[in-house]
Parts: sequence; structure tokens; C-alpha cells
Amino acid sequence: MNCLIVDDDRVCRTVLEKYIDRTKLFEKYFSLESAIDALKLLQEGKDKIDILFLDIEMPEMNGMELLSVMDHTPQVIIVSSREKYALNAFEYDVTDYLLKPVTFPRFMRSVNRAIANIQKDAKANQDDREDIFSEDEWGKGTLWIKNNSKLDPVNPEDIIYIESIENYAQFITFDDKYTVHYTLKLLDEKLPNKLFIRIHRSYIVNVKQIKRIRGNTLEVETKDGTHSLPFGKSYRDPLIKRLHVLSSKQ
Repeated sequence: MNCLIVDDDRVCRTVLEKYIDRTKLFEKYFSLESAIDALKLLQEGKDKIDILFLDIEMPEMNGMELLSVMDHTPQVIIVSSREKYALNAFEYDVTDYLLKPVTFPRFMRSVNRAIANIQKDAKANQDDREDIFSEDEWGKGTLWIKNNSKLDPVNPEDIIYIESIENYAQFITFDDKYTVHYTLKLLDEKLPNKLFIRIHRSYIVNVKQIKRIRGNTLEVETKDGTHSLPFGKSYRDPLIKRLHVLSSKQ
């Protein structure tokens, strides 16, 4: 595994570097004082980052701003001197929130939690190798979804939203529901991005089925009536951009 430390506090970076060396768990680690430099490293993609240790208060770009613009988020462990950001941080689906000064036992609890999440995702993706969809049908035409012993044809445009239920995903259509052994992460990578967008750690939505946005929720219409879906802060800007939202003066 590889990890990345992003903190403008040199002392904190040094402490985390020593802890990382003690664990012997990481092949590589990177230590940066700037969120902007971290974003460049992540966007280059030369080295996959599995765990990100991230401070909040930094000049030019703070930790929350970095999370909001990252395309793919590794396991994120916030390391901060202030408690007040904790509630906001967990809206970005962070793994843990550590208060400075960080002790080694507390550090290891967070690392073990992150590793457990990584292993869980890896196992789920391995299980998903037996594809539930017919070959070469991703993103074009009908999706054939395995439903017990039969294959059901599903038009992608009829899918209203997809909800994650642990290592399963539930497809909600106008007429039916399908629960399949797939992670939302893999679905997000394979479904046609012109039609679908990730809005939350637990939801992917068909952009054509969005009826209204209210605060941090959006509304879709199902056969059971109006249904509200939450969307995470880190997904807000891409969603607004996709919908071509125009502001109006009152």
C-alpha cells in the first residue's frame, strides 16, 4: 500500500512519518505541506494512494476543498487540531478523524480501520468478476440483469437510481427492483457517465430522472411517489455542473 500525508505542520508530518515507518505496512509514502501539491500528485496517478492523512487548516487550499475536487477518494484519515470540523468531515465519507497530538495506538486504530475497508472493497470487486450484465452491453442498449435463474432486460434509461447496500447494489426502475452483487464503486466506473452520476457514497442517480433539488437532497419520482435522495458535499459541484444550473435574481 501507499499513503500520503498532507499537512503544513512540519512537526505533525514528522510524527506521522515515524509512525508509518514503525508499522512496516506501506511500500511508499509521500509527505507534502500543500493541498495543491497533493492534488497534482493524485491527478498524475503515477502512484496509487490507498490512505490519505489530511489536515484541514492549510493556506491556499484547505483539506475540505481538496476532498471536494478529488475524482477518486482513497481512505481518508483527517488529522486536525480542532474538533469543530469533525461533523463536516464525515459528510465527505472520511474513514476517521484524529485530534492532534496523535498517539501511536490511536494512529494504528485508524490505519487498521482503513485497511479493513480496503480489503472489504477488494473482496467485493473480486466477487464481482462474474459479471451480472451481458458481455459488451455496458453503456449501450439493453442491460441483461441476472434475476435468479433468468435474465431480465433493463433499459438503462428506466433506471431511476441505484442504492448501495453493503456489497450489493439495488437498481430501482419504474416497474421493479433488482438487487445484485456489485459495489457502487465498480458500477460508477462501468455505467455510462452521460446518463448516471454518483451523488453520495450510497447512491448513483439517473440525471434524467432528477425532478428537483432541495438543500442537500434531490427528488426523483418512483411508482411509490416522490423519493428524496441525499447527496454528499464532495459530489455537489460535479452534479451542479452536469445539470447546467443557472442562478436567478429574485
